[in-house]
Amino acid sequence: MDEVPCYFDMVRDSTLSFKGSKNVDGVDTGYRKSRYTVCLAISLDGRVLSTMIIFRNLVKPPSVPNLSQRMVLAASKSGTMDCTLAKYWMDKVFSRRGNYFQTTKSVLIWDSYGSHKRDDIVKYLRQKYCSEMVLIPAKMTCFAQPLDVAVNSAFKAALKNEWDEWVRTSPAEMTPKGYRKRPSYKAIVDMVENAVSAISKEMIKRAFECCGIAERGGIVPLEKLNQRFKTVLSWKDSAGLIEAGQLSSDDDDEGVGAGSGDDEVVERRSGDEISDNEYSDEFE
Repeated sequence: MDEVPCYFDMVRDSTLSFKGSKNVDGVDTGYRKSRYTVCLAISLDGRVLSTMIIFRNLVKPPSVPNLSQRMVLAASKSGTMDCTLAKYWMDKVFSRRGNYFQTTKSVLIWDSYGSHKRDDIVKYLRQKYCSEMVLIPAKMTCFAQPLDVAVNSAFKAALKNEWDEWVRTSPAEMTPKGYRKRPSYKAIVDMVENAVSAISKEMIKRAFECCGIAERGGIVPLEKLNQRFKTVLSWKDSAGLIEAGQLSSDDDDEGVGAGSGDDEVVERRSGDEISDNEYSDEFE
């Protein structure tokens, strides 16, 4: 799982205009800095789990008619995930991660954001869902986090396309001062849902593969890893941190897998007991 910051105005960084133009007109609603967070979650078998959207500066989630079962809405002052929302996400998304019991043993991989690595979150995941947590250290998500490496950019590109389509086709509602109103919460949810549908099963499987993650602890050949991961491994090899033959070209002993021992770039967190304080039912 990974949190992706998005904005009510998903304008592009470039556009087309005539050569020599002194002024280039653009369209937005003045909400380029109004942020919300999309919590994307994928599984190793190529599925996209339910998507949670966290809206900013709201006491409770907005009321959206005909909300899809694949979408979950939440709210927080900062618009980001805190401890309460982390548990809420586990209950609403992680618990429905597959066609099996919610207590089936699984592994949750996400970055080392503050609310992710708190002891009460680790204990909650382990005791309620019988699952383990793997934290990707800071500054390593660019080559070890599947969503960061191969999915988030495609999702944001699709979301910008959805915003462009909204600007072109939706009726322009104006404010009393004559500015165009920003997209409604319903429009934002629809845009995000359509953008998530652009994430293919092949893209997800490739994302895990290029980060060295394979089913059942399998080994991923080096040539399938992303370039940054290869650079890190080559640096470790030149520094003498990898044993001779570990980066061999033979299929039998090359690659990166779950059984790489001390060379793992992730941190496993576990807990013993869950705290007595359950999360609040504010979003129930």
